[in-house]
Amino acid sequence: MADAQLDAQGLASAVALARTDPAPARAAIAAIARDIQDHAGDPAFLHDFWSRPGTAAAAVSLASVLRTAKNAKQISQPSASDHQNVLTILASAAIPIGFSGTRAYLQFAQQVNDGLAAAGYPNATVAFRGSSVTGIRFRTGETVTEDNPPGDYDLAIADPDLFAQAKELGIQLRGGGTRTAPLNESDLDELGLSDLAEELNSGTGPKVSFMIYADQNAIDARGDNIVAPDSAAVTRYYDEQVQTAETDRTTEQLQAAEQAERQEQAEIAEEEAEAEAEAEAEAMAMEDDE
Repeated sequence: MADAQLDAQGLASAVALARTDPAPARAAIAAIARDIQDHAGDPAFLHDFWSRPGTAAAAVSLASVLRTAKNAKQISQPSASDHQNVLTILASAAIPIGFSGTRAYLQFAQQVNDGLAAAGYPNATVAFRGSSVTGIRFRTGETVTEDNPPGDYDLAIADPDLFAQAKELGIQLRGGGTRTAPLNESDLDELGLSDLAEELNSGTGPKVSFMIYADQNAIDARGDNIVAPDSAAVTRYYDEQVQTAETDRTTEQLQAAEQAERQEQAEIAEEEAEAEAEAEAEAMAMEDDE
């Protein structure tokens, strides 16, 4: 679909532009969000949008569109509508097979992202791979559906620091050294991911396995994947930017008040000096008269 392709290209361009010129980037995101809302009931459009090369990688940095900009006076503040537009785009991401709906998927995605942050990997991003994305079981070629859900969720974690740590620990690598093998219990324990794995596998749903990748590009190179949106991180980023703008305004107000006070003190000192000079002049005039 041409519209989906244009939106995907626009998303990547907006994220790149946000670093230097946030205003037009926000306008572009607003247009994409409106288009996605117009196609909310069109899964073919959304699938085409998210399957375009670079869309998933752009989504990882989508929060940067909310970055505040410094003008001549103070830092501008992202609006609530900017925040909502970003969340609208993230929430339109394809849902891996096996989830009952968007709400269940986003809750699971947040559980994974929060667990990684708690384990010391706040910058990690997560993508689903395997049958929950392709709809085909790798070993048997069997079709995966809502009624015949995947037996497990293959989670690909992209984080250069985590990947470097895995290499240092001697965890087995694959893919020409761009990813690890599926992590076993010992690997999970050494990387501090045991609690998260136990939490995710404690229910009755598909079991969860982890592989660590050098970055999102390494995940994309392996084929279809669905990046798990981290809407809470976007909201935290938005709140931070709002606070930054508020702090900047407060600082400017304090500086203005201090400047006004200094000006007032200078004017008082000048008036006092003038009055003292006049008094001295009058005293000298009186002495001359005598």
